[in-house]
Amino acid sequence: HFVVLVFAPITQSLFYQGATFAIFLTLFGKRIFALISSSIFFSISHVVAYIQGWYSYPDFVSTLPSLSANVGSFISAFLFAMIAMYITYQKKIDSLVFTIIFHFLVNLTITVLLSVIIIS
Repeated sequence: HFVVLVFAPITQSLFYQGATFAIFLTLFGKRIFALISSSIFFSISHVVAYIQGWYSYPDFVSTLPSLSANVGSFISAFLFAMIAMYITYQKKIDSLVFTIIFHFLVNLTITVLLSVIIIS
């Protein structure tokens, strides 16, 4: 669980919400375009991870058609990234620490819920 709870929140926040946001902000010049573009980039990487089998979902998810599972993975990652970055880049916060903690809490919640489902 170290990768999911510690490594992923730190590295993904620094890369996607930090570096890619800054690159897209430089390219587009507007925060909204940088926010949407880096969220799409974050989401695509999560869909690729899902397709490659990096996630271990319980059996009920494996019964979903792959298109539905991939769309669901994309949408949830996109919404997460949009919310996290929108809050992070507010003037009162303006720190990736929020995104790292938020990402940790989301991953912790999912890990606990999946553990409960798998045990049941």
